[in-house]
Amino acid sequence: MSFWRALKGYRRFRQLSPKQRRLVFYSEGRGDWPHLEPLIRELTTSSTPITYLTSSADDPGHASSLVIPLYVGTGVVRTILFRTINVDVLVMTMPDLNSFHLRKSVHPVRYVYVFHAINSVQMIYLKHAFDAYDAILCCGPHHVSELREIERLNGLPKRMLIEHGYGRLDTLLATGFIPAARRQPSEKIRVLLAPTWGES
Repeated sequence: MSFWRALKGYRRFRQLSPKQRRLVFYSEGRGDWPHLEPLIRELTTSSTPITYLTSSADDPGHASSLVIPLYVGTGVVRTILFRTINVDVLVMTMPDLNSFHLRKSVHPVRYVYVFHAINSVQMIYLKHAFDAYDAILCCGPHHVSELREIERLNGLPKRMLIEHGYGRLDTLLATGFIPAARRQPSEKIRVLLAPTWGES
């Protein structure tokens, strides 16, 4: 069933106008939406429509009026799409592009990486996680300095590194979900440690 739905999404994508394929976001799953949505929201002020490709049938992006959502699955349809995609800019949170089965397109595409983690690039990523990207939206100066050093050590060309911030944190601050500002100096600090991947 998901293969046929992915094939339908692929065919719909191929029918989009060139304008609808200028700016495309790719989501591996529903967990990417909290990181991509703030950026998408900011970009919707331009006249360029945003197409949103997702591998998740229950991605919140499907219900968003901000994007043109298309399901592309996780199998062969997605693999072919990645290799043949013809867009101006492809934005995603997926490291290791071009390292495994998801390869860069045969067409000239500008690839932009958005961090879904605020920590050091040395902590959780593989050695060549960002080598295939043309631009990287960094959470802060620590990402810029680390990525510049990786470029120097590995003889990579300089990419466009943009101090973008961390949209997920901005969302939490805007909704008042982070109550640190309301804590009284006399109150004890409580810390919750929890994994960030998975349904629960």
